[in-house]
Formats: sequence, structure tokens, C-alpha cells
Amino acid sequence: MTEEESRLYEKAVRLAASAHKGQVDKGGTDYIRHPLAVASMLEDGRDRIAAVLHDVVEDTKVTLEELAREFPPDIVEAVRLLTRQPGPDFTYRGYLEEIRKNPMARRVKMADLAHNMDLGRISHPGPEDYARRERYRKSMIFLRQDKEKTMELQAIHHVAVIVSDYRKSRHFYVDLLGFEVIRENFRKERGDYKLDLKLGDCELEIFGIPDSPPRPSYPEACGLRHLAFRVENIEETIAWLNGLGIATEPVRTDEFTGKKMTFFKDPDGLPLELHE
Repeated sequence: MTEEESRLYEKAVRLAASAHKGQVDKGGTDYIRHPLAVASMLEDGRDRIAAVLHDVVEDTKVTLEELAREFPPDIVEAVRLLTRQPGPDFTYRGYLEEIRKNPMARRVKMADLAHNMDLGRISHPGPEDYARRERYRKSMIFLRQDKEKTMELQAIHHVAVIVSDYRKSRHFYVDLLGFEVIRENFRKERGDYKLDLKLGDCELEIFGIPDSPPRPSYPEACGLRHLAFRVENIEETIAWLNGLGIATEPVRTDEFTGKKMTFFKDPDGLPLELHE
């Protein structure tokens, strides 16, 4: 978050905590924990602010006019869209359609639904809870429509391999097999080399990490290091994965390419990377 976003986030937390005071969720937990949990699932600072505020107009006496005096228009607009206002013309589908048109509101709603799908918040879930979770699941699918290209895995971005002898492997891949060298960097703080290669449309990363143990040692062992997937929008894909119950690491920036990246794992613990 920027300094300004941090200031607004703290203000949003104070406002939401006061507005939701005395309210509890279906599991009997202080309600403020829900918007805070939703905010924690998002990467963008402004998204987090909207997430903290997403229920204050619908469930408390706070008004949009009051929010507009304290928060930027884009955040207030997202909260407006996230606020259900039942009336003769209200439909839940129409509500979701409007949210789907606003990227910030859609990301917050996806995280909101994902958190609400967690029945671990309820000590003894019953049939109505499972039915509600199914409705939430269908809502997430609806919100993904027309946006799937920004969420789905599009292609393998690269394959990374740790090698025991960097010079020998460099000679093998570059001189013998004809891989093109994209970039080569010595990572002084680690004392190893990182070599980015290309063959056709495929990229290969070679890590010359000293004293790497042989397989099946984990994680820095000779052999396949991780599998990376190219995505168009990393925040959208994270929201999708989190909605499926798949945990992701915090987003960080690749020190050499400047692109956003993060990791998650397959069921066996193999590191899988998302890379814009």
C-alpha cells in the first residue's frame, strides 16, 4: 500500500469496527472479522479499503454520502455496487451484473464469496449452509463470465531447473542444444547464477545453486524446481484460486523482469508459479 492508502485503510477499519460493533456472523464471531478477512485476501490497497467497507452501508446506519466525504470516489462506487438495495426492481442477477462491470467491486465480491464459502466458520453446518455455499459457488462462476481470459491459466510461462554444475549445464543447453540466452545474472547475495534461456516459444530457467542436494530433497534440489503459468492479471487469478480453496503466497515482483509473480502448490507440494 502507498502511504495514502495505508491512512485510508486505517480509517476504514476504524469506521467499520465502530459501525459493525455488536454484530456477529452466522458462526457467532464478531462481524468485523469478516470484512477484515476479505481485505486480507486482496493484493491491491484500494481493493482492501473497499473490502473493509463493503458491508457498512448494507448492514449498518452508515450512508454512501458519509463515505463520500471520507473516501475516494472509486472506492465509494465499489461499495455502492456491493450494497444490495432490495426493491421492486431488485434481482440478485442484476446486482451481480453491475458488480461484474466494475473491476474493483468484482474482485472484492469474489473474495467476499470465497470467505463466505468457508463453512469452517460455522461449528455445525447444516443443509441450509451447504445450500448457501452452492449459491455462492454459482455466483462466483457468474462473476467470472466474460472475464475468464484474465483469470484462467493461459500457457506455461517457463520451466525452472536447478543444476549441480552451472558451467556444464550452460554449455549443454546453449552450445549443444542451441538455446538462446535471454539474460544471465549472478545473484551475489546467494552466490549463484540464474540463466534465462529460450527455444521457440518456450523459456527455461537454469539455477546454478551451489551444494544443492539430490532429489528427492526439497526444495532446492537438482531437477525440476517449479512450473510457472502465464496469466494476464495476477490479482484476478489469485481471487479465482482462493475461491477454489487454493492458498497463494503474497504477490512480489521479479527482481530481473519487473513482472508480478506469486506461488501456490499442487497436492504434493510442487511449487507452481503465476507470472504476468
